[in-house]
Amino acid sequence: MPRTAFLATGFHVPARLVTNDDLAQVMETSDEWIVQRSGIKTRYWVDKGDTGVGLAREASKKALDKAGLAASDIDCIIYCTCTPDHFEPGNGVFLQRELGLTDIPAVDVRNQCSGFIYGLSIADAWIRTGQYKNILLVGAEVHSRGLDKTTRGRDTAVLFGDGAGAAVLGPVPENGRGVLSTHIFADGRYAEKLWVDGPGLAHDPYVSVEMLEQGLTIMPPEIVREDLGDDAPEIARMVPELRRRFPDIGEPLELPPEQQRRYFFNAVGSFIA
Repeated sequence: MPRTAFLATGFHVPARLVTNDDLAQVMETSDEWIVQRSGIKTRYWVDKGDTGVGLAREASKKALDKAGLAASDIDCIIYCTCTPDHFEPGNGVFLQRELGLTDIPAVDVRNQCSGFIYGLSIADAWIRTGQYKNILLVGAEVHSRGLDKTTRGRDTAVLFGDGAGAAVLGPVPENGRGVLSTHIFADGRYAEKLWVDGPGLAHDPYVSVEMLEQGLTIMPPEIVREDLGDDAPEIARMVPELRRRFPDIGEPLELPPEQQRRYFFNAVGSFIA
């Protein structure tokens, strides 16, 4: 049975760069306050006319170019987002149209921060079984339009940015390269701790810091060790989300700081890509 490999990746962010000093002009905050609590100094926000699909299109083109493939070589699109441009249909079909494709499946995954991992798990199963050969996996978010950009919302508004990442996935022989395993979890008992209870951002759009603190949990290092066995020291990069808010999972795995990837803002479903 083949394994799933990342053939190429690409990312795209809007042109508008927003610094901590920019935010200090519209809310009571400072560069020092934000960096101390999050490690974030800049983020990118969309301008009028920008869309999540537009960001995803550019990221996808970059990934396809790196992979040496044409859009017509893609057999399936998996689009991960919790900020779709429309309630329905999903963003996947709009991306399909932007890439000039027809007659292939386009699936949306709306699992918030874990969306890309859920999407990877789905793609991995499909590639391993031979159902599809080349899958375009995309994570794209536009959070800035749903943020409370006042002092009242500063605890969360400073964290989130807009952007898209794309990965072209394909089969490789089972010789050590490729996705080793995926583990996905959910616990619906706490669904209301971190939710938007309307169909779109026009209704109850704001996410509070209390929601983030109550609705997040950590994957135990033991789960990672179970898959890696004695190979944990061979990890080249670990990618944690919102590093400053989470206990460092890298320490139990004995990973030095230089192997723990940092990034400039939290883009939820697109941050890993």
